[in-house]
Amino acid sequence: MAIVLYKSFVALLLMITSLTLLLTLKNYHTLEIFSKNYVLEGKSIIIDWLLKEVINLNPRTLEVV
Repeated sequence: MAIVLYKSFVALLLMITSLTLLLTLKNYHTLEIFSKNYVLEGKSIIIDWLLKEVINLNPRTLEVV
């Protein structure tokens, strides 16, 4: 009984995955337009600050006590 449930679950998961991939491929042009319009400009200040903080960390602060 458990193996039937397991195989049914795996089959359902594969079906959902295949449908998702099919819909993604059908809407590829829309996704491409979205990715071109999605810009990280608003987050660039936060990313720059975070990178500077990580780069300027004192190596001694990373030691395990």
